[in-house]
Amino acid sequence: EKTHVKISIYDLMGTLVKNLVNNYQNSGYKSVIWDGTNNNGEMVSGGMYFYSIKTNTFNQTKKMILLK
Repeated sequence: EKTHVKISIYDLMGTLVKNLVNNYQNSGYKSVIWDGTNNNGEMVSGGMYFYSIKTNTFNQTKKMILLK
């Protein structure tokens, strides 16, 4: 079903780095590629980050490593 999806990236301090997706999406398989920039278009340093996926009925946060 069509629902609002928000995918965000945070640093280790919990500060928002980038909003990748923040709109309504139809059901089905989707993929998103993060280019390693923040919301200002600046490159971020390599290291550990968290990504959060939120919908009306689903909320999950996992860690990832950005390698340069």
